Amino acid sequence: VEVDATDKTINPTGTNYWGVACRIRDRANFYSITIANIGEASITRHSEGEKENLTRKSSKAFDPAAVNHMRAACVGRTLTLYVNDQKLAEATDTEFSRGYVGMYVEDKLMERGDTDSPVKVKFDNFGVSIP
Repeated sequence: VEVDATDKTINPTGTNYWGVACRIRDRANFYSITIANIGEASITRHSEGEKENLTRKSSKAFDPAAVNHMRAACVGRTLTLYVNDQKLAEATDTEFSRGYVGMYVEDKLMERGDTDSPVKVKFDNFGVSIP
């Protein structure tokens, strides 16, 4: 799964994550493969609404305010995130073996009950291929 993503949030009030999701079964069961406005790259399992970070790393390899080309490889047990052709994160997991793909955006304020989420992300050139 790949996409060009640009954070368009004006005056972010918290940590915003954006990227792709793979092996989506439903709204509560999938993997998110993201970057954040604080310079993080992460791979997270969402299982029955509970989140578990499989990997989270700080990275200076991308500019959160720029257009970033993101590619997520969800192949076998391995989940890998590439940003601007650099491998930034990798994890292995077996909970979800198949499902849909899509784009993902998260505003940490929403977890605390703030429904006026200010996060805005522009996605372009979304593509999916089978290895």
